[in-house]
Amino acid sequence: LAFFLLVPFLHCVYVCSRTPLAPPPAASAVASLCTTLLSTMATIAVAGRWRRRSPATVFLVVVLVLGALPSERCSLAPTSSAAPCWRKVAGAVEGGVSPALLSSLPHRKKNGSSGDPSPRHPPAPLLGGGGGGGGEPGEDASEAIMAMATAPEMGEWLRRLRREIHEHPELAFEEVETSRLIREQLDAMGVRYVYPLAETGLVASLGSGEPPFVALRADMDALPIQEAVEWAHKSKVPGRMHACGHDAHVAMLLGAARILKHRERQLKGTVKLLFQPAEEAGNGAKRMMEDGALEGVEAIFAVHVSHEHPTSVIGSRAGPLLAGCGFFKAVISGREGLAGNPHHSVDPVLAASAAVISLQNIVSREANPLDSQVIVEQAGVYRCTASVDFFEKDHLFYPPTVNDEHMTELVKRVATDLLGPKGYKVVPPMMGAEDFSFYSQVVPAAFYYIGVRNETLGSHRTGHSPYFMIDEDALPVGAAVHASIAERYLKEHGSNLHGVA
Repeated sequence: LAFFLLVPFLHCVYVCSRTPLAPPPAASAVASLCTTLLSTMATIAVAGRWRRRSPATVFLVVVLVLGALPSERCSLAPTSSAAPCWRKVAGAVEGGVSPALLSSLPHRKKNGSSGDPSPRHPPAPLLGGGGGGGGEPGEDASEAIMAMATAPEMGEWLRRLRREIHEHPELAFEEVETSRLIREQLDAMGVRYVYPLAETGLVASLGSGEPPFVALRADMDALPIQEAVEWAHKSKVPGRMHACGHDAHVAMLLGAARILKHRERQLKGTVKLLFQPAEEAGNGAKRMMEDGALEGVEAIFAVHVSHEHPTSVIGSRAGPLLAGCGFFKAVISGREGLAGNPHHSVDPVLAASAAVISLQNIVSREANPLDSQVIVEQAGVYRCTASVDFFEKDHLFYPPTVNDEHMTELVKRVATDLLGPKGYKVVPPMMGAEDFSFYSQVVPAAFYYIGVRNETLGSHRTGHSPYFMIDEDALPVGAAVHASIAERYLKEHGSNLHGVA
């Protein structure tokens, strides 16, 4: 009988010693006592009936023997079996709370928080562990970042985000739900941010909170276009469509946020993530700047999807990249006359036609294209009067987008390291315009393209087309390029969290 009492007691001690997250001592003692009493009752019953060796007696003996086998409750820890079980779990969360555990905890509402405790697409843990530890200081950053970006769970998460934004497009300064989705994701990652800026925009921050500051920007607004592409995630809002890829821009910047959060200890300064409204309206960037988005920022970068380049190929150039643009209205007035005396009339239609032709000829050869005298003088030739309004109070002119030489070189080096020599192309200037140009007038900037052209998928139509599509395989690469640019800029221009250069 003493032997049968000793076996369950030793078994309890063994199980408690193997428990990965040990309970308080009092609880362990109570659990051990209860288990011992129950086992003792069973062994007494076995001892009393042993001589008869009935089937029930044999069954109780088998149960006791199986119960004495080593507990495997610790096998859930995804680590090497060579270490003791409690060491496995400790190693899995060493340096912080594991991402899987963190994502299961309720979110606490804070200043600037979305207040939604259940993000629609919570970020999955990145490969390589969690806790914001990143990798070793001497590791190959490009290889590590690309490995995280191209992990299957990252690609799936980015596609889900982009598709949800695509299904619910919002026009300039109306990006309420898009902004809420972004804040939910940042809350789930534990990334701090300031909201609102420019009505629906926000600026997130990662790193030390100290200089240098580098910024990455994504625009959020859609266009008043009816989508003509028939696919599972077509716009659900009539007359609204993400026909310029801003849904992809947001997804890629959120992907960069995940990567940078994971590698936050590697950041030798601070990264600002600008989620900007109203690029298509022409003054979203200006409003963000007025609200302090560029405070302390020393350089800024942005990416735009391009149907002109194969999927994931990066393209840019130093110097002028995009044109400026603006709006004007010309009113040409003549004098009416009778059909019987046409020589007494002054025909404004003829004067307007001549002005259009002159704008194509004279402006390109003889005069400043912003000089209203071109129209006024041509109208005067035909005895008409003219006035020109450039809407300077209501609409901002986009200045040309001019890339800084050193920042463009950084984009080239990052793209080449991540994608190889064929992963970067020098592109010609284009006549499109971008309000990113307002940022480039204030700080050194680089605007670059990422290819989304895949004719097999139908992704070859130009932006602002109702048939515009993208190859979503570019999303992880865009996130990796964003993150690598920011981390490398800080490495080359700043110091780490401990002030060691």
